Amino acid sequence: MSASITLTHAASGSSLELVPDAGMVALSWTVAGDEVLALPCGRAEFLAAARTGGLPLLYPYANRLGSDQFAVCGRQVDLAHVPSLKRDDARHPIHGLVLRRRGWALSVLGPGALQAELDWGAHAELMDAFPFPHTLRATWTIAAGAGPGAASLSVRTEVLADRGVDVPAAFGWHPYFRVQDPDSARIRMAPASQVALGSSGLPSEGAVERARSGIGADTALPADLAVGRGQDALYLRSAPGSNPSRSPAASPMPSASPPPAGSLSPVASVVDAHRRIDILMDGHYPFVQVFSPRGASFACVEPMTAPTDGLRSGDFVVVAAGCAFAATFEMHVIPCLPASVPGSQT
Repeated sequence: MSASITLTHAASGSSLELVPDAGMVALSWTVAGDEVLALPCGRAEFLAAARTGGLPLLYPYANRLGSDQFAVCGRQVDLAHVPSLKRDDARHPIHGLVLRRRGWALSVLGPGALQAELDWGAHAELMDAFPFPHTLRATWTIAAGAGPGAASLSVRTEVLADRGVDVPAAFGWHPYFRVQDPDSARIRMAPASQVALGSSGLPSEGAVERARSGIGADTALPADLAVGRGQDALYLRSAPGSNPSRSPAASPMPSASPPPAGSLSPVASVVDAHRRIDILMDGHYPFVQVFSPRGASFACVEPMTAPTDGLRSGDFVVVAAGCAFAATFEMHVIPCLPASVPGSQT
């Protein structure tokens, strides 16, 4: 089994276990001894294959692509011959290229804070699949919450176009939130527009633009979703602070400091019998995938910088050469949940 590294934060009573040789996936996040994340199987089985569970990074594309071949930022990409490429049941590439990627350089930033960098251009197999040399950086930070027994986990992702070429970014994260009682647990959503997906899980023609304009029958959003009922839906955020436009701006390097408090807005909450997990995102995550397969005892609320198949549709972030792009989301665990959820519809 791959070796793991555990961050601890005494003030919040929480710890985060990450596996550097498995794509920096988080296997566990406990708050006061209570597990927040879910795995689909035992740890050894999970790490032996490119499966999703816990808290994995989906990079350089989140969700799936409609084809192995496409052109992006003036370069041709062909995934047809990439070994061990993760594919869905329809043989579409899914969940990116780093689920079990080794080669991360680690830096401990302080109690409960870790940074990992991946030099993309140093790995021939990554360049063969995504020919854009750059630096990928992720930072995890645990902190105490606002009340007794509360804790938060912040995840900041940076794409540094530091090798003289533009870099397309359409990444996301896939947190699996464990629930104790799926029958009573709920996913409560802040205002958003649903993006219609076809049977393959790819956006229907014109669906993203309809969601942006608010026109079309596919924009309705239930405010309160049950867990484990077969949900697999894409949403465009309409909460304050989201950025639904194409290609959000990148900043000149060095990248900006972490966003100030208040720049993140509520997106959803996973409400269980004993706690609430609030998910907040900054405006560089305009899309959210909600996933909870039938019979599951977990719910996923996935931040995405671009819609499904964004690299092929052209709906992605362009990080210009010499610039950097950063996106941040946070997860707040709150015990003894109140009756309502900030930012949710009632």
